[in-house]
Amino acid sequence: MSGGIAHDLRNPLHVISHAAELVIRKINAEPVIENRAMIKEFLEIIDSEVTQASAVITNLLSHGSTKKLTFANLQIGDVIQDSFNSFVLNDNIVLSMTIDPDLSPISGDASQLARVLQNLALNAQDAMETGGLLSITAHQTNGFVEIVVADTGNGIDPENIDRIFEPLFSDKSHGTGLGLAICREIMDKHDGEIFVTSKIGTGTSLTLQIPIANRENSSLAA
Repeated sequence: MSGGIAHDLRNPLHVISHAAELVIRKINAEPVIENRAMIKEFLEIIDSEVTQASAVITNLLSHGSTKKLTFANLQIGDVIQDSFNSFVLNDNIVLSMTIDPDLSPISGDASQLARVLQNLALNAQDAMETGGLLSITAHQTNGFVEIVVADTGNGIDPENIDRIFEPLFSDKSHGTGLGLAICREIMDKHDGEIFVTSKIGTGTSLTLQIPIANRENSSLAA
């Protein structure tokens, strides 16, 4: 596990260092800054790789955490919007978002639910190396708010699909294998569910089901 963590952190940090070095060289070589598009590209690489390294660290700190969650009545549509306002979308990925405007409130910890959404979105991007569609939908059904995060990527091997929520399991060349395990932990603390459907060559959908809140406001610890 330690070797995998070191590898996953060292690679993005190496890319960050190289990209920053190129930006510095460009600035030093040209008192009047030209080719702003190239500099912007380098800075976007730095931002993306910092996000990746931060996600690895966050997942390590989150897995198996006994930290109590702070529950409140939330509009899940706002949580989804806030989650993707700070999400770094790859240039070759198209984001589609469809949120039912009449969703009932749910009881939850906004920061933890945002972590689930961002983990799922990062996995979806990783599955679409040559680009594709990342779609987020949210609607209400049978006492639950249902959120679906879907991609048009490679899909998951049927032999692995029953293992993807296991801690430390990963079918990717990088990653700690903790992202989906943490998603399930967080959903369990919300009395919710997470399901996966996938088809090789077509894509993968992760579905979250979160119970609608009671009428009275709640401030509970899980």
